[in-house]
Amino acid sequence: LWNASVLAASNLAEAKFRLSRTSDDLEFRGESRKHGHDWELEGDVFYRRYFGTFFHLVGGFTSFGEHQRGTAGAGFRLPMLMEVHGLVDHKGDFRLDLERQFRWWKYVFTDAEARFRSGEKPEFTATLMYGPSWHWAAGLVFTQEKWGGGLRFRF
Repeated sequence: LWNASVLAASNLAEAKFRLSRTSDDLEFRGESRKHGHDWELEGDVFYRRYFGTFFHLVGGFTSFGEHQRGTAGAGFRLPMLMEVHGLVDHKGDFRLDLERQFRWWKYVFTDAEARFRSGEKPEFTATLMYGPSWHWAAGLVFTQEKWGGGLRFRF
């Protein structure tokens, strides 16, 4: 089973691709954020092994700015469907990712993500989208630097 999504906004571009099989996931994620006048690139390749509904182990590779690092950690699904991932890279730096989707009405939803890294400023992304179909949505995209408008497509 596979799924993919692309978000193109005036302040953020993101692409995700996930291959899934029973208890295994392979995820590719690439992102470009606007910081001031520059666009900063980031990417992850993660393998996840699930041990039940609420716990999984994570291993992979991440690229952030000038840093390319191997990472490993664990993920949990907390009450209210909040996803939490705690990761440590091969240099001992920590990363904490939080994700949650809020459904406000039938076609209106918010995707919220926060990323905390050792020695870096926290990053967050929150959307307010109108999506009358599973395949596309349009709306506002907020980051820690600025807000913009954009479209999301799912495949």
